Amino acid sequence: YMVGDKMFAAVCYDDNNNQPSLITLKLDPMEGDFLRRHYDDIIPGYYMNKTHWNSVRVDGDISDGMLKDLLDKSYSLVLGGLSKKKQAEILDVPITNVDNLLTKISTYEIPLNGVFQRANATLAVGVVETLFNNHCGYLGDNFLSKKEEIIRQGLAETKWPGRMEVLSEKPYVLADGAHNPQGVEALFNSLKNMFPDEKFVFLVGVMADKDYRAMMRCMYPLADTFLCATVDTSRSLQADELCQDLLEDGMSAVVSGDLLDGIQKAIALGEEKGERIIIFGSLYFIGEVKAMFEGGSIHLPEYE
Repeated sequence: YMVGDKMFAAVCYDDNNNQPSLITLKLDPMEGDFLRRHYDDIIPGYYMNKTHWNSVRVDGDISDGMLKDLLDKSYSLVLGGLSKKKQAEILDVPITNVDNLLTKISTYEIPLNGVFQRANATLAVGVVETLFNNHCGYLGDNFLSKKEEIIRQGLAETKWPGRMEVLSEKPYVLADGAHNPQGVEALFNSLKNMFPDEKFVFLVGVMADKDYRAMMRCMYPLADTFLCATVDTSRSLQADELCQDLLEDGMSAVVSGDLLDGIQKAIALGEEKGERIIIFGSLYFIGEVKAMFEGGSIHLPEYE
């Protein structure tokens, strides 16, 4: 499978039964190394450069959603390696748009936390500019005359509740709705970028039907302690089961009582260790947490 004249993915067939056995794709070397260490069904690229290329077993446990995400990353990585002229041809946009957009986006104020949010903003601005540049009439002309002002204002006022949202600065409590391995990986990368060399107290609650083991393992390098809570829904994984999995992997983990108890324990532990508190695992979970902070249920330490 090609983008321009470069391959971004290939399906490898089993010689014995002529059935697909591997899907090979390209990833950033650090991400590929991380995934190979955490997923048995992702291996070094078959018959390929094993630094950049990885193969996914078709009959393995990698979900369709995760595979699609990896293919999208491979496509973007290969596309980004092409010349600006070739990118413009493939994307069907003027070449100046590709250059100018990457330069301009670095000057915009984006209040959202997370290294991925600037990439999201780049895509959003590119779509808006392409849409209006290709349309005429009153709406297009009126927008173009105020384009820079509108885009800057829109980005500066953007809010995304529950996505790397800081609920308290002191003590530092951040909540994120990451509820699958891809989302947790994005959170992991952002925490590493924002707070180099720090460890965290994690308060977690997950759904039993999610790939929660992969989610937790993604955070192991950054974890001091996991506090496990049960989300208030029938789909929830029980806190004691999640805690047992973490303990069996050699992590420090404890079961909290109800959610309020878990938040208070996390805050106390974070204060004791001088570490930030990160809450993630489920959108249901984050909704409950936000309501408690906004409703004044949480007792925060007093500072002089």
